[in-house]
Amino acid sequence: MEEEQRPNLMQYPLERGSVPFAVTKKEVIKSRGLIAMEEQIDMQMDKIKEQIELLARQVEELQKRKELSFQIYQAVTHFEPLVGKVYYLYKGEKEERFLSMISPEEFGVSKRRTFLAKVKLLADRTWKILD
Repeated sequence: MEEEQRPNLMQYPLERGSVPFAVTKKEVIKSRGLIAMEEQIDMQMDKIKEQIELLARQVEELQKRKELSFQIYQAVTHFEPLVGKVYYLYKGEKEERFLSMISPEEFGVSKRRTFLAKVKLLADRTWKILD
């Protein structure tokens, strides 16, 4: 037989006039503890989620720098790029890429080349897109 069918086995009174019961101090302490614990865990989980999102953005940025660096190192370059200096990546008419010290404004308009990106060589020898 289920508890619902046997009221005398229930943990709390079911009828008017039954023996009154009160929440004990122990139950109040447990309840407050559970609420505080849940809030703290939620706060810590939110912080960890923020850190994961930050790390994911950093990984994405590094992946982009890696891909760009690979493209630039495959490009035609007639000089040795210096760390911290700004350069310009172009695509030529035969689809080859080349790195230049000359900006698009200085180069002027040409159908023989297409400006792709303004880049800077970082100390770790990767490249960062500036424009």
